[in-house]
Amino acid sequence: MGESIPTGVYVILSTLAIAFVGVLGAWLYRWFESIYPLVTIHEYERAVRYVRGKLDGVSEPGQFRYRASTTELIRLDMREQTVIVPGQEILSSDSLGFKISLQANYRIADPVKSQTVVSNYFITLYADIHAASRAVVETMTGDEILANRAAIGSKVEAVVKDNATRYGIEIVSLTVRDCMLPGNLKQIYAKVAEAKQEGLAALERARGESAALRNLANAARAMENNPNLSYLRLLQTIEKNGGSSMFVLPPALGELVRPMQASSNQPPSGDSTH
Repeated sequence: MGESIPTGVYVILSTLAIAFVGVLGAWLYRWFESIYPLVTIHEYERAVRYVRGKLDGVSEPGQFRYRASTTELIRLDMREQTVIVPGQEILSSDSLGFKISLQANYRIADPVKSQTVVSNYFITLYADIHAASRAVVETMTGDEILANRAAIGSKVEAVVKDNATRYGIEIVSLTVRDCMLPGNLKQIYAKVAEAKQEGLAALERARGESAALRNLANAARAMENNPNLSYLRLLQTIEKNGGSSMFVLPPALGELVRPMQASSNQPPSGDSTH
């Protein structure tokens, strides 16, 4: 019979064996994780998948493993995003300089096109907005730009939207953030606006004066056709003033007024003198 292994040695060997198995298991797990990593695609994401360099499709939301040595995943955020084109100097059709900035809200509509048609969809979209804004503003006059800023955004959006669809981007909205004139032109346009308001006020005054003149002309024609109207008007004025004013009456009118004055000076018929 062979000799038995001492208890101490047995414990040591058992401990070493367990440690070896644990280390080996951990190493194997890490190796497996490196070969087949676990990936989580969130609800608002998609992942364009390439296998050995070839497009293999789009991975939907969920959790799965893939072979890292042969598969590449490009994760994309499908939520609405914003790109801002800061102020750029643009000349209008009548050679006025405007500093215009725009804001576009967009989202990825086609993950595959966004990765295969252009090298960088964000830079391409930015450049498209920049070029379209110049093309639109250069066809408008300064007055048109100042009167309707919203038209700039809608026209630029119409130009950019079709081109963005080509590389998988959907334009949600595109608006003008700022539309500024140089300082000297601001003062000029302020004076022009003030002059327009003064002109409108003068026009209203002229209209009122013209209406008053028409009324006077109509009254003059009526009095010319019927002279007694002028006499009655004068009598109304005398009555209104209560006799506190002195008037020089023409002879014909004097003949009409004397009987009225005499009757007004007579005592009432009901009075008696004792």
